[in-house]
Amino acid sequence: MAMCSGMGAMLKRRHLGRHLRRLRLDSGMTVNAILRAKIMGKSKLYAIESGKQPDLSWPEIQELARLYGAPEDLTAELVRMARESLEPGWWEPFSTIMVKDFALLLELEQASDRIFIYASELVPGWFQEREYMENIDGITSEAIELRELRQVKFWERDPGPEIIVVINEAVLRRGMTPGQLERLRLDAERPNVDIRVLPFGAGLHASMDSSYMIMDFPDGDDPDVVYLEARDGCRYEEAPATVAHFRRTFSVTRQPATSLEE
Repeated sequence: MAMCSGMGAMLKRRHLGRHLRRLRLDSGMTVNAILRAKIMGKSKLYAIESGKQPDLSWPEIQELARLYGAPEDLTAELVRMARESLEPGWWEPFSTIMVKDFALLLELEQASDRIFIYASELVPGWFQEREYMENIDGITSEAIELRELRQVKFWERDPGPEIIVVINEAVLRRGMTPGQLERLRLDAERPNVDIRVLPFGAGLHASMDSSYMIMDFPDGDDPDVVYLEARDGCRYEEAPATVAHFRRTFSVTRQPATSLEE
């Protein structure tokens, strides 16, 4: 079992749920047999296996693991994950201003080892400088503080993930400040970052619908994810066919993109 050090609470719950589901299936234990053991109800079991149970009880996790015949060292690791999943994330003080399910992105981006981004309207959050943030209509000082802290958490990763970015030319033509342009140039010089611009001359391109992010993970237990954001919440797509569709779309979109200097 892969160790989960450095992961946030949500990712730990997702890992824990997948391991428990695998243990249940491998053991041949039926859901009815688990219900007869009176450890928990069906809805809670499924919530845990899907990583959506926020208030995990480590004694229940221990009972489940032992019921499935898990070795003691694996049981201890699952219990540890359950305990740690109850710890608050660094972003908790900002939870009231974040769109629904945004916290999961803050954890996923800490675990991903390769990230593809298409930005249609705004400079991606990791690359924004303060004056640019302040010019975004409706942004609050608390939201700026969250963005800056998010950047600190992200860029302190060592080693950092490979980041491949395509920015629509419109991003550079709307609200761009000299400081922001310089920030993009400096970030583009990072060895793990590639930033390209999709020119207007590319015409009606494959990514016109929206911005998106594709995150790859080194651990086989973590499926690759497509992230989409809207005003009222976030969407995460893990179906292999959907992820493959966005990969093809990004690849086609990136072909006519040029460097920042061009």
